[in-house]
Amino acid sequence: MICYTIGYGNRSFEEFIGLLRKHGISHLIDVRSYPHSEREEFNLEYLMAELPKRELKYVHCPQIGGIRMIPYQKFMESADFGDAISVLYSIIEKANNENTGIALMCAEKNPRYCHRHFISQELEKREVRIIHITEPGQTSLTF
Repeated sequence: MICYTIGYGNRSFEEFIGLLRKHGISHLIDVRSYPHSEREEFNLEYLMAELPKRELKYVHCPQIGGIRMIPYQKFMESADFGDAISVLYSIIEKANNENTGIALMCAEKNPRYCHRHFISQELEKREVRIIHITEPGQTSLTF
């Protein structure tokens, strides 16, 4: 199985959509705890309205979000994290079985500085190949 990750960072909305298309992604899983941004085009409401118009499925998974009262690594030891990663794995498995591309999305462009790094490591333990979309024309495997 394969799952991409992407952070919008300072990308324009159209550049972001272009990167998703370039990599064949049709399912976008938002792994932010709070899907709000200073940039309106990356707010939950905007994404829910605009992505389907571009034939992209959008799902928000706040249960695996990165903003926590405890360090994320500590959260990863909890039953809540176990449940959340299992749900996420099921979504990825279904997308792969349907031959549709899937990506996890957060705000941070570089996965090294984002909880996507920890999610990716956990998914790789379950034999999901993770590919991080970093810059146009560039991807990397989990660090």
